Amino acid sequence: MNHSIFLILVQLSFCLNLFGQEYQKVITVQSPFYKSIDHVLMSADGKTIIAVDKDGHLFSWDAFSGSLSRIMRTFKSNIDKIAISPDNKLIATFSNYQIFLWDNEKGVQLNTLNVSGNSTGLLFHPSNKTLYYALYNDVFKVAISNFSNPVKIYSTSNTITSLNITEDEKIILISESGNLTLMNLDEQKIKNELSVCPQIKQVGISQNFIICLCSDSNIYSFTLKENILKNTEVIQMPDATYVSLLPDKNRVLLIVLDETRKLIWKTKNEKLINAKGLPENITALNFGADKNHLITGSNDGSVSVFKIPGIADEKDTPLNETTSRTSTAEKLELTAAGLPKTLNNRTVKLHPPVEVKSTQIELLIWDDEHVDSDTISLNFNGKWILENYMVTHEKKKLTVTLERGKPNFLIMHAHNLGTFPPNTAAVSFNDGNKDQVLTLKSDLKRSDALHFIIKD
Repeated sequence: MNHSIFLILVQLSFCLNLFGQEYQKVITVQSPFYKSIDHVLMSADGKTIIAVDKDGHLFSWDAFSGSLSRIMRTFKSNIDKIAISPDNKLIATFSNYQIFLWDNEKGVQLNTLNVSGNSTGLLFHPSNKTLYYALYNDVFKVAISNFSNPVKIYSTSNTITSLNITEDEKIILISESGNLTLMNLDEQKIKNELSVCPQIKQVGISQNFIICLCSDSNIYSFTLKENILKNTEVIQMPDATYVSLLPDKNRVLLIVLDETRKLIWKTKNEKLINAKGLPENITALNFGADKNHLITGSNDGSVSVFKIPGIADEKDTPLNETTSRTSTAEKLELTAAGLPKTLNNRTVKLHPPVEVKSTQIELLIWDDEHVDSDTISLNFNGKWILENYMVTHEKKKLTVTLERGKPNFLIMHAHNLGTFPPNTAAVSFNDGNKDQVLTLKSDLKRSDALHFIIKD
């Protein structure tokens, strides 16, 4: 089957029954350029969603509110590999024989390392101080503090396909052709080598349990104890192309997509069922660090996080329906005239009053300057009518109803400062005679607002 994949949930001792269960969407975010997503991942603490589109733009979202916190143009074309440090402060990307190191908090490039080949593996050491990368037959490490001086720590005649670090943070697991090699991180000495299959395609690790998805359509499972790999079971699973381990070490999750880019389940008894609730046209996928969540990217630039049915528990993770949206309506202080004075402890600055003839007006909201990840919420007469919205050149339509005999106001609340502070948004409407376009500017201390007056 050409490029077709099925989502397979296999229990190594018996088939896990998930019929009728549905993926529960936690949150969906949208890239501002609507380009196909090539990579998705989540920070180790589960607080940040990261995606890269086909043009090399890297986006960071707050996983709770969904607000876009960062846009970085990491390369002029697509990115081959990406890794995030465990403390969420650094991002490494690989493109066109170069490794780029980024400050994830400030959104700036810190360093560039030119290399002599294409990277087949890229990961941070759990200490956040070292980056490991593989080039064809070699593995290198480079200190973050001395990024221009990499050190070769391993060489082989085989092609290296992936790098992984065990959960005890002591062993780097190198997959090369059909072999697994274990190297002690501190001593940089080979502890164990094992021939597994003709060609290893994917490796999954959970606790001291390791699985390999191979080109011979088999899944090979191993236990790791005292640096020794012991083979435990072989399962035949044709057509699978992606592998991961769930928190329960006895369950293996194999993920791929069919021709329509739609995930479906395939169980050990060959029965097929849809993976309900997942988007179509998936172009990238990954797992959260807790292995309880699946992150998907689509060809329209959207990124979604889902709970894996029957696995995730809300109390075990910060990602759940009640926390995915952050309420911004906390405190609104009015003047004696009923106009806003402060909102969420920020001073409200009112524009001069605008007269309109109708009690119902249609608003268009967009960014008429630089699209730089400005994320806003709009409060109309004390109620939130738009929350955690990133303004782009595309116009967002909203309809509001004004009240006679009462002050009517629209406040723009900023969630970030974007690349070019302050946050700006153009607001257009028809006042009954002509179209008006006004610009609101807000930062983290002050919020701009419009004051509407109904003209009889």
